[in-house]
Amino acid sequence: MLPCTGYEETTMDKDKDNKDDDGKVSKPYDGPFLFINKTSETLGRSRDESFTISSHVSKTHRKWLKDERLRRLHASSSKAVAAQRSILPAASSRIPGVSPDNDASVEDHPGPARAVADPSQSQDGGSASRVTGRRSVGESVPGDEHSQPVYPFEDSQENIDQQRTAASWVRNRRAWAINKPSLALWKGSSDPFSAAAVPLAASDHEIIRLAQRFFVFVAWPDKTSAVWRAPIADTSSSNIHLDETIADEAEVHAILAAGYAVNGELSGQDSERSLTRQLLHKTKAVALLRDRLAKHGFSPSVTTLIRLLISLDFHASDNESALVHLRGLWAMASTTPGVLVDAQELLLISDAWISISLLKRPEISPQRYDPGPRSQHAFDQVLRELERKHGIAVTDGAESSTPEAAFDESMWKLLEGAHEIVNTKRIVGEITDTRLHEEVVHWINRRSSAVSGYCTTGYVNATELAGSPKLDDTNKVKQTLMAAACLSAMMLMNFKFLDLPHNYNFSRTCQKIEQVLRSVSQALAREPQPAQDSDYLWLLFLAAMGNDIFTARGDIPYSPWPATEFHRVGERLNIAIEAQQQQPAATATATAILRRYPWYAEMDVFILELLCQKQPRAQIISWSRWRDILNIA
Repeated sequence: MLPCTGYEETTMDKDKDNKDDDGKVSKPYDGPFLFINKTSETLGRSRDESFTISSHVSKTHRKWLKDERLRRLHASSSKAVAAQRSILPAASSRIPGVSPDNDASVEDHPGPARAVADPSQSQDGGSASRVTGRRSVGESVPGDEHSQPVYPFEDSQENIDQQRTAASWVRNRRAWAINKPSLALWKGSSDPFSAAAVPLAASDHEIIRLAQRFFVFVAWPDKTSAVWRAPIADTSSSNIHLDETIADEAEVHAILAAGYAVNGELSGQDSERSLTRQLLHKTKAVALLRDRLAKHGFSPSVTTLIRLLISLDFHASDNESALVHLRGLWAMASTTPGVLVDAQELLLISDAWISISLLKRPEISPQRYDPGPRSQHAFDQVLRELERKHGIAVTDGAESSTPEAAFDESMWKLLEGAHEIVNTKRIVGEITDTRLHEEVVHWINRRSSAVSGYCTTGYVNATELAGSPKLDDTNKVKQTLMAAACLSAMMLMNFKFLDLPHNYNFSRTCQKIEQVLRSVSQALAREPQPAQDSDYLWLLFLAAMGNDIFTARGDIPYSPWPATEFHRVGERLNIAIEAQQQQPAATATATAILRRYPWYAEMDVFILELLCQKQPRAQIISWSRWRDILNIA
């Protein structure tokens, strides 16, 4: 079959209407053309015969389209209509930036819109507030399961038969561009995605392909690169199988929302449209989740859907909404002991990360899943031998700690736990035994989440104590330094995992550390104590290093305060460089103090640069050099 060149529908329609009943054309067709079905036997046809054949085929096809449209519009079978329900939220949902007039349905006979719950009446308000449809759960229209607007084929001639006026088309053009469903309906046997809960068009298949690159929180990673989060395509770690997921309507929406989230990051020009589509699909998934819970209650089948919603909200920095979903799933799982353990495994990472983002206590106590330090596991001996082989030291600061210091015994346990995770990450690649490697990766995944949970809990506790009127000023300073140390312990781990593209962005928490340290800087300057100054110096060093890394990466603006404050405290501890020849002595003094705390080789590079710049005005080390230092690909 050859394509028709120069073929104009309006000319065909006009000439077609001038034909008599015998099929003769009253006026010869003068436009360019090619046969629709051109073969060696039809090359000798005249121009008039050619146009007659073309018109006949087009007329038959158009008549069939009209009949099919009428049949679908008047179909009384609820099953047929339910199967052809629109996958997008109803046209009555208000899109930010679109006026109510433009939000009307673009079809001639729209059905009642599907109810979208009011955010104020549901725990999922954070997610649903993006699309401000204001119908409560109790106001759902009876029969709305089978009253969705019917949409035409995409890219088909059926659009010609809509019989809309020019004014109507102009009025609805913007709403049509936003609300038109991307999922073509009624594909029948030609649909290559017939296993999906709703028919999918080829464009949606591309979005689903992109969705496989979306990162979700994992439970059982099988390799170091999948610790904490993994792409959906990594089914062994993500525990999401697309062939099962697309069989559920709500999960299809969540997957499409994930695909549009990835698409928005990859194509800057299309980011606004992708964000709109992402919000539409996510809101539809939330509405279907509410409907399912109201009708059937909790079942293990909703776990994957809620996990996807948590990851979507966390990706969009909507941490409050992610927390609502997490609390809901955890509360429901707690009433179903058979799925409680699995739900805990699937939620523990997201719980830890949301707690870091909101600086709150975790919902799931880390004691429930903490595997304990390495010494409690059989693989510890193997790892210790690898540490000795590579000259990796462990933290011994707790042994030289004094009562005057800010860090107490519990704080040193957290720091040692964080340092142990860092050391394990450094040598896990040296493990050749596959089974042992997987066991260590599982330990890193759970132990790091537990330590993070302990740190956020410690931060909240220390902050509350520092604000208590019962404590004197000295103890308030100690508690404030403890709060900063809890955040710094997590940032210490974060530095070592910067080679993972899905690692948590710790830049905002780094700024919070600086804010906490600023609050006690004057008090420490008025009444300096060497033991507390040592703790303070290490915290300032980590804050300066974090500020330098995240500024070089382009996450935050540079703040010179941690670096300049580091030098002021260093002078109190006799760490000063007045001349170039004094640098080795100053470096030795500084490292002797700092190495009592969690430390790894990459820090040696930064301490040398930091001691040479007392008042930096920009990042000390470039991002390209940081990439080499931290082994970031």
